[in-house]
Amino acid sequence: YRTMCRLIEQADYQTNVDLPCGYTPKALYISGKNMRFIGLDLPIVANEMDPIIRSLAVHSERIAFHGIDATNFDSLKEAISSVEGPVCISTEGKR
Repeated sequence: YRTMCRLIEQADYQTNVDLPCGYTPKALYISGKNMRFIGLDLPIVANEMDPIIRSLAVHSERIAFHGIDATNFDSLKEAISSVEGPVCISTEGKR
């Protein structure tokens, strides 16, 4: 987790798209580094994480969670349709 956050920060992009975002506080770290965080995951995960992380975040305006179907390109495209410029896409987890 810490290594991934540092790698994202060092990538020097303004937006991190995390797929799947899971149940980690990565949004807090990323938004605290003056970056935008977009967490993508199953709807149940995104819906649970959004209010919790927003209540803890200093910069909640830099955070967005979207419930998506990772097997459906249109679902992914819709979730990041407002993003402009290059993004750092992070993905981690178990196989």
